[in-house]
Amino acid sequence: MKYEEKNVVKALFFAAKNIRVLLANMLREFDIGFEQAGILSVVKKNKMSSINEIAAIFDKDKGTISRAMKTLEAKGLISRIHQDGDKRVVYIELTELGRKKVEIIEKVMQEINEQKIDKALQDEEKKAFLKTLNKILEAFYE
Repeated sequence: MKYEEKNVVKALFFAAKNIRVLLANMLREFDIGFEQAGILSVVKKNKMSSINEIAAIFDKDKGTISRAMKTLEAKGLISRIHQDGDKRVVYIELTELGRKKVEIIEKVMQEINEQKIDKALQDEEKKAFLKTLNKILEAFYE
């Protein structure tokens, strides 16, 4: 399927949608949703994160992230840490099971990279694409 050459936003939208659907389908077998996978990856990267920080990264309201956290906690993938006995300040960290799930997520993402991206693009094309994509992303943060 090809997209209008001049409509970069449309092409990026459909590429992201296709990747998201494929990733969600592959993760389903491991009882992990797309959003949950993203949250776990962020928590791994940032070690201990607050719900507010995670909500800001995903541009979601605190309540939505809090509900996702409850699900992840019920699955034994994260734990909540209260800062110095202050119940209002809560940090999230991965459990051992959570770290194992993140390894699975990373393997699934690598599989998608190998099955789809590596087959579609040569090394130089990937480098150029990532350079261009980073420029686009930077434009959103100016």
